[in-house]
Amino acid sequence: MVLNPRRPPTADLHVRKAVRASYPEETLSSRVYPQSETSTPVDPFPPVAKAHEPRRGPIQGDDLESARTLLMSGGWRLEGDAQLARKVWKRSSQPLAIEGLSTHRAWNDSEIPLEAMDALQLRWREMGALDRYDPASMRHYESWWRGGALSTGAYIVGLGVFPGHPDPGWGGLFDPTDRPSAANPYGIGVCAPEDPLLETLYARAREEYDPDKRAELGRRIVRRAMDELVLAIGERYEMRRVAIAGTVQGFAPQVFPAGAFSDVSQWAFGHEGR
Repeated sequence: MVLNPRRPPTADLHVRKAVRASYPEETLSSRVYPQSETSTPVDPFPPVAKAHEPRRGPIQGDDLESARTLLMSGGWRLEGDAQLARKVWKRSSQPLAIEGLSTHRAWNDSEIPLEAMDALQLRWREMGALDRYDPASMRHYESWWRGGALSTGAYIVGLGVFPGHPDPGWGGLFDPTDRPSAANPYGIGVCAPEDPLLETLYARAREEYDPDKRAELGRRIVRRAMDELVLAIGERYEMRRVAIAGTVQGFAPQVFPAGAFSDVSQWAFGHEGR
């Protein structure tokens, strides 16, 4: 789950922290995902990567009281809404509206289950926000010039499967210098803020030759991006396996995220391969 730091209301750090604090961890781990998956600490680096930090622990969440305290400290006020017949957080007369956006379920059965969306919507409503969910974004992962929701920043909470990189020197979702644009169609910094520290950490990782030092820079990136700035909530790992027999030719890098997942439509096989 990624939270857009450049679009209201998640441009407000208090809102991002409130979303994390209220995350319905118990419901998702007991009713939707196997607990063996949701109890695993998740960061942008896969467990086989040097930069992976297993001591971070799984998501805590389920703390509505802390979420409401965070919103109040950010200037939000819980006010009655006659039309909705319930109280909603507002600031400068604008309601707190949180929308989850994901790709269409019919597109890929491995996407986020609808049951997870139900739990998230209910929790946002319990927190006092207007809850919305759009499950029909067929261009969720598309390129900037094709109007992709993630690449153009046209999302508030983006739900989906995101590539994990084995090395911070390769960049990542939080890299401010690698946001997708017409000039940078292969950019993957889909939830990167304007943050000088993150920019510096990624730049140092690209220049560092020592793998152990790069790994430490990667852990600092995770602490800054996920713990301090709450740009993403790592829910669970998903492995996608591809078995190939024979020779593969014609692979071409694609825009986010196909460049990381490998777009099989670009592959050509010899007559003995499949």
